[in-house]
Amino acid sequence: MAGGTYIVTLYAIDSTSCNVADSFSVSIEIIDLPNAGNDALLSMCPGGSSISLFDSLGGAPDTVGTWLPLLPAGFLGSFDPNTDTAGVYEYIALGGVCPNDTAGITITFIPMPDPGNNGSASLCENSPDTNLFLFLGGSPDPGGTWSPVLSGGAGLFNPALDTAGTYVYTHSGAGGCPPISANVVVTIAQAPDPGGNGTASLCSNGSTIVLSDSLVGNPDLSGAWSPVISGTSFDPAIHGAGTYIYTVTGSGTCADSSATVIVSINAAPSVSLGSPSSFCEGDSLLLDAGNPGSLFVWTPGGETTQTINASLAGDYSVGVADTNGCQTSDTI
Repeated sequence: MAGGTYIVTLYAIDSTSCNVADSFSVSIEIIDLPNAGNDALLSMCPGGSSISLFDSLGGAPDTVGTWLPLLPAGFLGSFDPNTDTAGVYEYIALGGVCPNDTAGITITFIPMPDPGNNGSASLCENSPDTNLFLFLGGSPDPGGTWSPVLSGGAGLFNPALDTAGTYVYTHSGAGGCPPISANVVVTIAQAPDPGGNGTASLCSNGSTIVLSDSLVGNPDLSGAWSPVISGTSFDPAIHGAGTYIYTVTGSGTCADSSATVIVSINAAPSVSLGSPSSFCEGDSLLLDAGNPGSLFVWTPGGETTQTINASLAGDYSVGVADTNGCQTSDTI
């Protein structure tokens, strides 16, 4: 029967054989069955752009429908390979008074090597060669390439040759898919510099020195001494001889670093010209500075011997410097 308006007439005969007739109209609408299209298979690249699954249905599907599992964009069914999973997605064409119709799209992802997830590496400028592969997140597959190219090859980062920055690990695409990448951001911390080991030879009566001046090079000024001294000052009258360790604390992944100064303290020469003396006119007084082998300077006169004969009244002074360079003086 075709759709349209039909007149229906009913006839009835009563008990007296009289005919009675009545008519009415009936409108008939023929509703088309819903069409969800045809099933389809779809292979996709992981990490690609979103697509409309509706466009992948075969046939001529109705636009009145919904997707299970639910997808954005209504009947269009927006599928995002970055967040949605592989599997079967059903399109249900709504039939109203008629039964719904269903078609399915089976989605598979093309197998791809995994570059892992983005990561970071904080290294010290004196760190050994370091494999950046270890700093990728997830479960990266080996066999990718690094850009920029690393001096050590095969993912080995040398802080002395390679620069801080972003290094990209890339796997080539498969099945027509584009390459896929992850990166490692590398930062390099400056290593602490305590200078090089040194020595200091001091006199017991010498002046206070800055002990770090005895270290080789240009040590960082932020370090600390052990045994503890008064700031950076070393007073041989207070501190003893021995090994003093200068340590600079490292930052980031840099370890602390130390250097030593070996301090020797030499006893200053002891000079005693004696108490004030007197002698008769025409005589002389022998003055002896002791400390044989040292250097001597007498005043007045400028003699450079260990002993002198004082024949005139007045003050006599001697300066003595021993073989260690330690000096002292005395006056009579």
